[in-house]
Order: sequence, then C-alpha cells, then structure tokens
Amino acid sequence: KASGVVRPRGVAIARSAEGAASAAVSSDDFDVVVVGGGPAGSLMAHLLAERHGKSVCLVDHNYSKTWPNNYGVWLEEWEVLEKQLQLGLIDCLDTKWALTDCYFGGSWDIPVAERLRLDRAYGRVDRVNLKKRLESSRVKVVQEKLDIEAVAANVYAADSLRHDAQGSTLTLPSGQILRARIVVDATGSESRITRRISAAGEDPSPAPGFQIAYGFECIVDGNTHYDTKAMTLFDYRTDHLSFDPEWEARAQSAPTFMYAMPLGPPAA
Repeated sequence: KASGVVRPRGVAIARSAEGAASAAVSSDDFDVVVVGGGPAGSLMAHLLAERHGKSVCLVDHNYSKTWPNNYGVWLEEWEVLEKQLQLGLIDCLDTKWALTDCYFGGSWDIPVAERLRLDRAYGRVDRVNLKKRLESSRVKVVQEKLDIEAVAANVYAADSLRHDAQGSTLTLPSGQILRARIVVDATGSESRITRRISAAGEDPSPAPGFQIAYGFECIVDGNTHYDTKAMTLFDYRTDHLSFDPEWEARAQSAPTFMYAMPLGPPAA
C-alpha cells in the first residue's frame, strides 16, 4: 500500500523525470471476466463493453465453434427484447411462422388427431448471425477451458480462481493470469464454478433441472404430417409406437414430445 491506495496485481508504476507517478494497467486486468461464451455470456460481454465502457474478457475454449443448440423464440418476446437492446435481433431470425400447433391426443380423452392451434407467431434464431452480432472488438476473447471445481461457496479445489478484497484472480491452464473486479459465471446449469447452497433453515437445494433434446435437419419427401405453415411446438402423441407395447408404455410413463420446424423448400 502507498498513501492508502491499493495497487492490484498487474498494475505497473512508472515515474517520469519530474518524479510524478503514472499507472499502466496490464492487458490481463479487467473490470469483468465472463466465463462461458454462449448467448447469455456473449450478450453480457457485448453490452458491458459496448454500452457501458467496461474492460471485458470472455473465456470459452469453444468460442470459435458454432453454437450447437437450435433456438426457438416467441416472436412477440423477441421483438420486445430487440426494442430494449437495439441490436438488430429481428435480422437474426431465419424462419418465422404465424401459427403454432400442439398435439396432446391420446391423453385426457383427447382424440389422437385433435390439434390445438395457437394464434401466436414463432421464430427460429439464426445462431450464426446472432453470434456474429454479439462479437465486439472491445472484448478480449481467451479460448481456454477454466479447470475449476467449487467445493463450497467461493472456495475452489485448485488455484484456478481466488477471490480477495479487491476482486478475483483466474489462473488458466496455460499459466495466463486474469485479474477482474467481477467474475460472471455463464457456463450453464451444470456449472463447476457456482454452488447452489440453501439459506439457513431451508431444505437442501435440488439438483438443477434440464431438458435434453435431439434434433436434426432433413429433407422430407411426400406427406410431412404437419402443416408446413405452422411451427409444431408439442406433439406428445404415442400412437406411432403402438406396434411395440413395451416402447409405447415407456413413452407413456416418461412423456416426451417432438417439435417440427418446417423450413420451406430446400435451397437450390
């Protein structure tokens, strides 16, 4: 300490000929380090750097890869988000449907062929375009995987993350050290950074819930069985498994659904 001023790690002090002190902050010192470069982490890094003038580092070992998930949105919600953020989100939809269909037939005495149609528009996010929109030259990207595991609140098994009164220090596998006032965990529901700990007197926190979806894009010849002008959000029917009673019973005991996004004729 000098004159009550704390000089955090990464700050070099130089003196001019007149003896005046000036500080040069290392490129490894940031206001915020965001760990996880999915949509949430990328958006936060973009807004902090572009709108709030913060120095930001985004850490994600898969940053250069295309986001694997298929994102669908209610159009009215996407439009409200664009109105608030002004990021050009409407241009980040590659397909829109004016209607949304649901099928719950076979349960609660609902006929198998009965369709529930919602007069509500749906959209498919162009994840490549969205990722590009959220890139910022003001954000430093580090493509490394943070080797970390929380063993208690703010206590970690290794030295890869340490907190102190002035901020946090992250040590990456390469040996690179990042210093930040704030670290944001945007790694998702299976985070190894954040521990879910109940407050005193509350029941233990449950394991995070999540949904697993398997998807693919294909060209369909002939009848699609769905209205191509609508997004089919839910199809919970199990009658297609009636040929195998065991499979049908499994589907009924652990309900799942299919969704279908008609993308139009294949490109030439």
